[in-house]
Amino acid sequence: LINDIGHELSKIMIDRYGNYFCQRLLSSCTAKQRLTILKLIGQDFIKICCDSRGTHAVQRILELISISEE
Repeated sequence: LINDIGHELSKIMIDRYGNYFCQRLLSSCTAKQRLTILKLIGQDFIKICCDSRGTHAVQRILELISISEE
């Protein structure tokens, strides 16, 4: 799934309803999958953080950090 939507993940994270999907996705991912997600959104990370909806998805990432690479 991550590979299928990876190119759109940044847009989904700032979407009104998509950010809920991303939060659920992040909660069900392994640390390795979260690392892949972070690499996919890296270029847009600041944009996502500054968005009122995207900030919720970023908060979920921060809550779930479990390995130093994240």
